[in-house]
Amino acid sequence: MIAASLTVHPSGSYEPTTVDILKVKQYFKLSAIPLPDELIDDIIDAASYWAHTSLTVDGCTVADADAGGDKMYMRTLPLAVQGTEGDFLLDKENLQGEGFVLGGLPPTELEWTTPIRTKPFRKIEFQLWSHDQGWGGDLGFRGTYNGAYSWFDASVERLHFTSYFTESVKWPSSLLLTAVDAQNLLDDVTFTQKDVKQPFLPSPSTLQKNIVAEGQTTHHIVT
Repeated sequence: MIAASLTVHPSGSYEPTTVDILKVKQYFKLSAIPLPDELIDDIIDAASYWAHTSLTVDGCTVADADAGGDKMYMRTLPLAVQGTEGDFLLDKENLQGEGFVLGGLPPTELEWTTPIRTKPFRKIEFQLWSHDQGWGGDLGFRGTYNGAYSWFDASVERLHFTSYFTESVKWPSSLLLTAVDAQNLLDDVTFTQKDVKQPFLPSPSTLQKNIVAEGQTTHHIVT
C-alpha cells in the first residue's frame, strides 16, 4: 500500500532502472568510435529498454450523475522522474503520510544529463476495471459502446517547475487523488492542464467508454 513511502511490488518481469539504462548507454560509448547520443537513444527505444512505473488504485470510485457526474479517479506520479520506478499500489481508503521525495540525480557516478527527448516518456498504458449502472440506455445500444453516458478520460498536466531533473522535490501523497482546482492544493505545487473538458456526451477521442446497461465489471486496456 502507498502510505508514508512507496512500496515496490515486483511485476514478475525484469524492468530496467534508470541506473541500468545509464550503464547500457555507457557501453555503447566504449567502442573505438563511440556512438552519438541520438543514435544510442534510438537503439534504446527500438529495444523498448525503458524505466517502468505503474500506479494501481485499490478501491471503488462511483461517479454519480446526481452529484455532478464528473469524478477524478487518480493522478499518476510525475513521468520520467527519478524515484518513481516500480509498481505501486495505492489504497485510497487508507492514504496517509506526508508523501514522497522524488526527482534528483540517479544514485550513480555515471555521467548524467537531463533527457534530450522533447517527450522523455515513451509509452503509456491504461488498465480500467469498470461498468455503468447496469440498466437504462437505448434498447438498440445495450451491450455495445454506442450511446454510453459513462466513460473515462485523461488530461495532461505540466508542473510549473522543472528542478526535479536535478534536485529532489516533495510530492504530497494527497496529490494522487486531489483535483487541480481543489482548495487544499499546496501553493508550492502548481499545474497547467491541457484539453480539460467536461462534455455531456463522450467525444470521439474519449479514452474509454463503458458498455451500455452492463452491470458486470469489464477490464479494458488502452495503450
